[in-house]
Amino acid sequence: TGCAALILGEKFLDNKYYKMLLQIAPELEKSSPRELNSQRLPFLKHVITIGDERMPGSITFNDLMNSATAEDHATMKFVSAKVQFDQDAFIQFSSGTTGQPKPARLTHFNVVNNANTVGRFIGYHQKRDIMCLNSELIYGFGRTLGVLAATMFGSTVVTPGARFSPKAVLDSITEHRCTILTGSTFIFYEILRELEEGAYDVSSIRKAIMSGSLCNPAIVEKMRTRINAQAVYIMYGATETSPIFSSTNPDEPTDLWIRTIGTPLDHVEVKVVDAEGRIVPVNTTGELCTRGPHVFRGYLNDDAKTSEAIRDNWYHTGDEGTMDEDGRLTFVGRVKEMINFTGLKVAPLEIENVLNSHPDVEEAQRLYSDRAASTHFPAFKASR
Repeated sequence: TGCAALILGEKFLDNKYYKMLLQIAPELEKSSPRELNSQRLPFLKHVITIGDERMPGSITFNDLMNSATAEDHATMKFVSAKVQFDQDAFIQFSSGTTGQPKPARLTHFNVVNNANTVGRFIGYHQKRDIMCLNSELIYGFGRTLGVLAATMFGSTVVTPGARFSPKAVLDSITEHRCTILTGSTFIFYEILRELEEGAYDVSSIRKAIMSGSLCNPAIVEKMRTRINAQAVYIMYGATETSPIFSSTNPDEPTDLWIRTIGTPLDHVEVKVVDAEGRIVPVNTTGELCTRGPHVFRGYLNDDAKTSEAIRDNWYHTGDEGTMDEDGRLTFVGRVKEMINFTGLKVAPLEIENVLNSHPDVEEAQRLYSDRAASTHFPAFKASR
């Protein structure tokens, strides 16, 4: 379309992006909205903010939408008709868990297919849900499963706030009668703690979707008994896969999937390979690879990294995992995170799972230390 938008959160750590932009383009502070002329950023013309606060040189998103004329709408229809399915829709940066974040090129075909597939899997097409979304919209989960899937199927998305607050989440559920709750293990853990402190009505919740990290089985049980989520989905994917490509199925017996990341979604292929790229036997650890309409186009301006990640149309996730006889996948850890402990390859997640299984441990988190002895793993205790 000739228009590229850079979408940012409010701040990175304690540094606000608007102040960062002022350092790069000081002309913004004295510019009129939509008329930025920056020496260092000559192509940047519009700075749009979401919220009621008006920053010098910027326009709020609400003001922008309200300013649209009939001519603007006609132009939008004309431009939209020229967009091709295989053109880039988003340049989404990876999380950078094992290195610098990389700009992944996701096409309209990628994200629309993923939104449709995941939306149908959780039942968006059967009933209009109200999702309490606890993922920022700059991330793949919030964008695809939150905004796109909900829009596609006519459901509602409630965003409790710019920053995660368990109280704001529970207030939103109580007020808007949300039926789906999303989050990571940490988010659900904090919500459960807040639920003990205040009076909230969560009886409207029917489903819970967990992503971003593996779940503690005890958390799943509390989500059912305390939050009323009878259907719990544990989803897995990556920025490069639009983002979801496998999920547990709550219709199956819990003991079959509770420690897994589920099975591949419709139209998705998954294989587990060894270091030479050969498919390993079932229940054997190897690298998880996936192929299908969800796999990204490549990394922006980086053919070398693209060729490393995508081989013969298969995306290599960099994650260690297994697949059982029924196609259920289990996440073991990152390939680059494996610990060489006296010659034995140990996944940090295995240690975490053992600690979490102890009845006196509420939650465990793996950490890394350069000072660890060669014969012992470091351990830390955090009291509530």
